[in-house]
Amino acid sequence: MESSHVAPPIENIQAPLTQLERTEVVTLVEKGFPNFLRKVSIEASCGRQECRPGSQFEGWRIVQVEDKAFFAGVGIGAGDIVTRINEKSIERDTQAYAVFMALKSAPRLDIEYLRGGRPMRLSLPIVGEAKDAVPAKKAPKGGK
Repeated sequence: MESSHVAPPIENIQAPLTQLERTEVVTLVEKGFPNFLRKVSIEASCGRQECRPGSQFEGWRIVQVEDKAFFAGVGIGAGDIVTRINEKSIERDTQAYAVFMALKSAPRLDIEYLRGGRPMRLSLPIVGEAKDAVPAKKAPKGGK
């Protein structure tokens, strides 16, 4: 007799993202930079040496993805070293924060990173219109 039992898949693979929705990006930014940083553990990377004052900063190494669902389909993960976002340096916390806030109106998300020392790039268009939380007031008619 033949068995009708089918083995379950060993792993599930989600199709990679091809774009980001503006409303989701705006919501993420409005929740704040600290909220985003809770989704991933990172550490400074200075190449083969420990990061110390005066050493050459390479980027931010992704140590662990804390929110796997959030990063599903993105294509970057633990071990990758993020070097630039939207062609901007992210070496200092103020730079990273400014890049994060600019995503609300950015046309795309471009992440430059190193994987095994090899330069890589992730580029995702940000599509759709952001819906204002408070609609803009119309100017009164007749100049009043």
